[in-house]
Amino acid sequence: MHNSGGQDARIARVRIEHNNVTNTAGSGIYCQACSYTSIANNIVSFAAQQRPDLQEPVGCVALNDFDHGAITGNVCNWSGKDGFGIASPDVSASVFSGNTAHICLGNGFNFRSTGTLVGLVVTGNVVDRVNGYGFNILPGTLVQDMVLTSNIFLPNYNGHATNINQENCNGGCVIANNIFW
Repeated sequence: MHNSGGQDARIARVRIEHNNVTNTAGSGIYCQACSYTSIANNIVSFAAQQRPDLQEPVGCVALNDFDHGAITGNVCNWSGKDGFGIASPDVSASVFSGNTAHICLGNGFNFRSTGTLVGLVVTGNVVDRVNGYGFNILPGTLVQDMVLTSNIFLPNYNGHATNINQENCNGGCVIANNIFW
């Protein structure tokens, strides 16, 4: 979904659920300026095969200016970029739960922002064989009140389990009960 209704226009209370998306040049599912939106139980395969990942995120599921949402039970099965790309200016009060990122040439979950990411819960996700990080907070991105718990990060190709540092989490991060293989 892409909102072209002007800078202040928002899409609210949308349900993007139970879709099978395959063979995309850019993101499989892209939601910009979305509030109170559910993206659930979708299967996205062979996404982000051509589009560059510059100002907006590109991946199986990509979110830009997204708040009070639930991203649950989605399966990313091969992405030329990230599995789940989350970008600024505002991503807040959202839950990422029970998703799978399988074989991504970028990161499993890639959080980046020019503002502060606030109130995110990332729980019960599985990241398997990614080329970047299983879970990445881009350097310079600030996070406040984030919970990263009960996720499983399986062996990666060339990447690492996480890229999170104190610079990112000055506003409080809870990182607990994850399995980093």
